[in-house]
Amino acid sequence: RMHPHSFQQLANLIQSHHVFSSQGNKPQACIEFQLAVFLCQLGSSTGSLFEV
Repeated sequence: RMHPHSFQQLANLIQSHHVFSSQGNKPQACIEFQLAVFLCQLGSSTGSLFEV
């Protein structure tokens, strides 16, 4: 588990990275959602990061 304040701090640290800016017509999901999906997958005992 991750404390909400720590989650928000991490999101704030990575939000300006170019991979989170949309390059096409379709907007990306918000950084918090993308981070939550990544962390959930990372903490999963059945999946690997390569399946994300």
